[in-house]
Amino acid sequence: MKKKRPTSSGISPHVVRPALVLSVIALMCLAAACNDKSPTKSEPPPEQVVYMWDAGDSEKYFAFQPDSDKFDSFSVDFNPYYGLTASPEGGRLYGAGDEGIAVIDLATRALVQVLPYIAYDGILASPDGRVLAVGCDSLLVLSTADYSVLYHQSHYLGAAAFSRDSKRLYSITYDTITVIDLSRDTTIKSQPNNLGDIVKLRLSPDESRWYLYRYHGMYTFSFAVYDVALDSMVFVLGLTPGVGDLEVTPDDSYVFFTSPGGLAFGPPPQYSFGSYNVKTGQVTLFKFNSECTAAKDFYPMGELAVTPDGRWLTAVSGPCGGHVISFDIPNMAMSSFTCTGNNKCLVYLSSGKITE
Repeated sequence: MKKKRPTSSGISPHVVRPALVLSVIALMCLAAACNDKSPTKSEPPPEQVVYMWDAGDSEKYFAFQPDSDKFDSFSVDFNPYYGLTASPEGGRLYGAGDEGIAVIDLATRALVQVLPYIAYDGILASPDGRVLAVGCDSLLVLSTADYSVLYHQSHYLGAAAFSRDSKRLYSITYDTITVIDLSRDTTIKSQPNNLGDIVKLRLSPDESRWYLYRYHGMYTFSFAVYDVALDSMVFVLGLTPGVGDLEVTPDDSYVFFTSPGGLAFGPPPQYSFGSYNVKTGQVTLFKFNSECTAAKDFYPMGELAVTPDGRWLTAVSGPCGGHVISFDIPNMAMSSFTCTGNNKCLVYLSSGKITE
């Protein structure tokens, strides 16, 4: 494995003017307070960490720390074929597979138990770490205290997101939009889906804007911003070949998206990833070449993760690859390119913090 810092010429931003037609969780350490006569000392924040799974090796998991570029692996006898999500406090990693839902202790990196739910529609941990949204034949909400069922809905999970305060769960299926009040375990909104086939959903902090990754047809996707008050799309950008990912920064400044396309066919991708400036509506497309090959081939990115401090964007080459990048969001510049080998198929980026 080798890591190289790319030069400034390794990334080329292209600005696109918008048209109106168109599992990382980390906790910040609190400052250590001394008495009035002693100076106040601050503990450094814990390193951010992004977990991922190698679909080419069913028992191999990876942890990437973008602050230090540390990239290490661990093995668990479980195949999380349907998804991976980390608890925000960094204690547990949950994997959804054909055998059920794996509960992995991140301190020991050992399999603790397997929950009896086949979550083929994915799993999602709430920001406060108290519940899991589970997509089986129906939607389940489980308590992480004892993994009992707190809520049941007859439709599947679909594209889902928790509110930042963990009080509401948003779910968009092919035909239904549902909002669940988790404090009362009741559905507060259920209406027909008029937004299209939603692959990925992210919310603004106040939930007034929904960021959508939409499917329209073979290799035809779009990134869209839906304004709840106006009940309309206020921004749409076509994505070809699509088949990518979408993430928003914690302060709601930027939305990042990818459009890598399929494995061996379809239109070729045109850029590595893009960013949408929420305030100005400006889209910037970034294209860079791999530092891992002599030919320095162009690589599109697939799945994404953003650290909660808004500092780092982590991405893996897509739709199935072994290259990992770290992107400095405040400076809008590449930080590092990690080469893990051409035989890797890294997927299901999720988040946590380093557990001591």
